[in-house]
Amino acid sequence: MEQRMVTAGNANLEAKEKEEAAKRRKIAVQLKKERMKAQELVKEKEQNEQELLEHKKQYESLQDEIEDLRKESKILRSRDKEYEHEIIDLRREHQAEREELIDSFRDQEAEVEFLKEVVKNLLRDGELQKIRMRAQYDDMDRKWTLPAFYLKGKELALPKIKNAKALVEEELEKRDLEFGEAQPSMRNSYY
Repeated sequence: MEQRMVTAGNANLEAKEKEEAAKRRKIAVQLKKERMKAQELVKEKEQNEQELLEHKKQYESLQDEIEDLRKESKILRSRDKEYEHEIIDLRREHQAEREELIDSFRDQEAEVEFLKEVVKNLLRDGELQKIRMRAQYDDMDRKWTLPAFYLKGKELALPKIKNAKALVEEELEKRDLEFGEAQPSMRNSYY
């Protein structure tokens, strides 16, 4: 029963981690696109300014040239303001997404700390090390594969039989989760 709760907690944690990782990847892609868009806007602005500087017209009178330059200047100023507003908006969006990522990271950090405390109460350090040495991490799936184990009495047992998973499940069915009085140092250490 206890192992099921830990397994269920791990499954929930893994699902949350995958969901958060997907959100982070999505946000990172959006940020990259927005940065590219901002860079394109800056390049376009610079190109327009360069074209204006290189632009030479033949005018019949000085007055015509001045009027044309005023029109072009007005157009460039309005474009400049649009680009500045776009850049400000992109910065705001970037800041909001950054804060969202930081909050997400903090939530995951709190969840991991909670699960660490639960594991500390279930397993001794040596037992945890035994499991970790036999566990394997799959980089592709970003998932741990744990060896079959169960708590027998007050010791950790790592079965060496072919149907180890079935034996573990059978032992889990026999086991109950009991809560004792919390130690003063552990109180208020969770949410």
